[in-house]
Amino acid sequence: MSLKTFKGLVPAALLGLALAPPLQAGPVPPLVLAVGGEPEGGFDPVMGWGRYGNPLFQATLLRFDADLTMVGDLATSWSLSDDRLTWTIKLRQDAKFSDGTALTAEDVAFTFNTARDAGGLVDMKILREARAIAPDTVALELTRPQITFTSHLVGLGIVPKAGYGADYARHPIGAGPFRMVEWRPGEQLVVERNPYWHGGAIAFPRVSFIFGEEAAAIALAQTGAVQVAAVPPGRALTRRLRACGRCM
Repeated sequence: MSLKTFKGLVPAALLGLALAPPLQAGPVPPLVLAVGGEPEGGFDPVMGWGRYGNPLFQATLLRFDADLTMVGDLATSWSLSDDRLTWTIKLRQDAKFSDGTALTAEDVAFTFNTARDAGGLVDMKILREARAIAPDTVALELTRPQITFTSHLVGLGIVPKAGYGADYARHPIGAGPFRMVEWRPGEQLVVERNPYWHGGAIAFPRVSFIFGEEAAAIALAQTGAVQVAAVPPGRALTRRLRACGRCM
């Protein structure tokens, strides 16, 4: 597994961790993670943020459940036309962005069309047009059949049409489980529960990501300053072998 891919999996791993029931009774303290993988371009899904996993601040049309089955996130139903050119997606009506505004089909169509035209890391050239055909229904028309287009239904976080601008990557607004509290590039990112999230309870009220080198992350974990430190598999295996050697 490449380091790039490893870092990209952190958002999805955090979501699973944050949604898990806490191990202790009573108030749950903030979660602190030394994970590396700070996105250089910020948190704009149109430009590629979150494409390896859940984008945290934004919600997606579909998501993978624990069995890796595609299930609805913002979508309540989805179907592909007989000619395999048009996806029709019905949206839940209780979804809101972290500023309290409602998420509609106009936001979904805007996100997909903007990603198509942005020239970023999201390859959406197959999309002819996204159209809001009702307040809660969007049609995604393709230029040719492509069943792998479903990866975009899972990976592209939806942004607000009215709140998207040049500084969005640094100040994201989304309908995902978290909203940004503070981002100090090169140092840390602090997020908190999105009170408008439609997906249920979130175990941790606040999560802090500490950025830095692997050695610093391991040192912080050893002192108890962080609860989770991301280490590439090879490095983790080496440390386990050394520990076993000391036990022999």
